[in-house]
Amino acid sequence: MMVQIKKTTPPWYKWLIVTATCLTSCSALYQEVLIIPRVREVMEKVHLSLPQFSMIAMAGMLCSMILSIPAGGIADKIGIRKMIGIAYVLAIIAGLSRIFATSFLPFFIASMFCGVAAAMQTAVLGKLFGNWFGAKAGRAAGIMGAVAMLGQSLSTGTGALWPSLDAAYIGAAVFVAISGIFFVIVMKDKPFEMAEEENTLPSHKVPLKKAYILSLKSKNVWFSGLFLCLFMGGSMCIRSFLPAALQTGYGIDTVTAGSITAIASIGFLFGNLLTPNFCIKLASNRIVTIIAGIGSAVFTFLSWQFGGSAMIWPVVFLAGFFWCSIQPIYLSAVTLMDDIPDHAKGSAGGIVTTLMMLGAFCIPSFIITPIAGTNYQLLFLMASACGILIAVLGFIAPDLMAIKAKENAESIHGTAIKA
Repeated sequence: MMVQIKKTTPPWYKWLIVTATCLTSCSALYQEVLIIPRVREVMEKVHLSLPQFSMIAMAGMLCSMILSIPAGGIADKIGIRKMIGIAYVLAIIAGLSRIFATSFLPFFIASMFCGVAAAMQTAVLGKLFGNWFGAKAGRAAGIMGAVAMLGQSLSTGTGALWPSLDAAYIGAAVFVAISGIFFVIVMKDKPFEMAEEENTLPSHKVPLKKAYILSLKSKNVWFSGLFLCLFMGGSMCIRSFLPAALQTGYGIDTVTAGSITAIASIGFLFGNLLTPNFCIKLASNRIVTIIAGIGSAVFTFLSWQFGGSAMIWPVVFLAGFFWCSIQPIYLSAVTLMDDIPDHAKGSAGGIVTTLMMLGAFCIPSFIITPIAGTNYQLLFLMASACGILIAVLGFIAPDLMAIKAKENAESIHGTAIKA
């Protein structure tokens, strides 16, 4: 008689999944940001004005905003690996096509699709990491967010070192291609045993239209999206306006102002890495959200007040830390949402990511700067208001981590009674 051996995925394999997602975000940001240190060369070759170049620098964000919702639905239908594999091909073609672009529109479109793989991946991170990490998905999302920032720093630091602009485009495309090959080889949408278990059950896939309707009706989806929307809106003010504010308001030279802003990036990195562990230990995302909202508000406002003092360095670091404490919690939140079926979590994640990118695109550009103008005290006060709103919403939003911890405890208790 033959004995059937049940296949299982090794426990360490989930870290290969994290590595693949880290490389996707890192290589995408490298290819996107590459033009920043060569701004004059790019503007001369493509015949761009400064406002046009600013639009191109924001093109990757626009890609995420447009594609996140359809990406979630596509992933629910054909799977994460296939979807992002196709997106990688588009990203490589887009990156290389910049070599031949000589006017604004084709260069803008190519730049927008340079980060398409990372944009579509972000939309489904909660679903993917939920399959592999369960309630601890935030830890994986935090690592991915931290490594992604290294890609941006690497691109800024090495972009000008390539012998020519075309060589830089080719080098970046090669980096994306290597990342894509690794992704396609190692990526699995879920552990083998989870896939096998689902195959033994009756089909319970949710039609795409119903998946979006369920997601739009979920207060968990809307709260998560609003948290990320406000996080991006407030934190973009630190990233985009702090250097100019320090130079204009306090007469700080360009290099020092850039170095101070770079300290915020280190804060962003530590916020991504450490906050998920706090949530897991406390079994609560509410407590961390409230603290992060208050902390980001206080230190964002102080980053302007202490602009002429040595205190600006730790203050800006803490502003970055508290802002990016929000990101990993709610990028992975869909895995904790019991009102969203597994086969609709991609759609829910797409809506959450779209709200996040709307915050990045609209809050600084269409709300804060039209009202504040060059009044930097008012500008940073309005950015701080985003943090206050996060804290207020934290009091009324469902505590997904606590709910999940309670469900797990009741499940264990019920099993013990039956035994």
